[in-house]
Amino acid sequence: MALFTKNQKSFELCLESNKKQIVKAAYQDEGRGPVVLLLHGFLSESSCWRAVTQILKNKYRCISLDLLGFGESSKPEIDYKIESQVSYIHHFMKALCIDSFYIIGHSLGGWIAASYALKYKESVLGLVLAAPAGISEELDKYQILKPLSWETPIIDWVLNLVSVFSSIFKKKETVNTIKHYRYQLLYEPIMKAWFRRIFKGEMSTELIDRSIQDISSATLIIAAEKDLTIPFWYCQAYEDKIPNAQLKVIAEANHQLPTDNGTLVAELFDDFVNNLINEKSVIPNPT
Repeated sequence: MALFTKNQKSFELCLESNKKQIVKAAYQDEGRGPVVLLLHGFLSESSCWRAVTQILKNKYRCISLDLLGFGESSKPEIDYKIESQVSYIHHFMKALCIDSFYIIGHSLGGWIAASYALKYKESVLGLVLAAPAGISEELDKYQILKPLSWETPIIDWVLNLVSVFSSIFKKKETVNTIKHYRYQLLYEPIMKAWFRRIFKGEMSTELIDRSIQDISSATLIIAAEKDLTIPFWYCQAYEDKIPNAQLKVIAEANHQLPTDNGTLVAELFDDFVNNLINEKSVIPNPT
């Protein structure tokens, strides 16, 4: 259930079938000022930014978007490629009549934000990547989940049998988590599509290692010191390859930066924007 009321915007989009269809974007729009678009991570949705937007909305217009396939946005039966999310965001912002804006992306949202900055650099005023994915993903480790995607009742029988003994061995929470992933892989369109492509080894073609250096937007990377999901070297790779990128590390933080460290993320973003504005103000006009 959403933590706050979301707006909805419908627009026509050409998806991976090359057929145009109407999709619905769910989002929260609050505050006034320069526009900042906030993109959540995998298995999340726009309400994760609540702690961030409660601070930034006093100075910025904050648009927190449910990515395609997540939250209350449309969930079409497609492969959910990164380029599809980029196209979805582009058409969504056009539907709102917004041509230029800042972007904050977390995890998968960071991967998508970086990809957006590569394709639509003229629209991006500044780019903030919080624990961004998209760098040399070690996708083989997810092969362990493949049996959970098998459409056979045998898997459910085994899980139900294990559940009977899970309390005795204090593994009930673990078994419930496995059951949750089983449900997601069978019935949630984006999970089905995403992991089907991982199991087939198709996801690696969308990594952006080789094109990161072409990002021309001013960029801030925010890393979490104790992130067990996105290795610190991912953030370092983004910093090393993006010209003039900055890297800030939040001490003691885990991967859930938007929810657990929202205040610091908001402050780092505001400092980043203020510095950009100050730098532009001191550039002499050509004579």
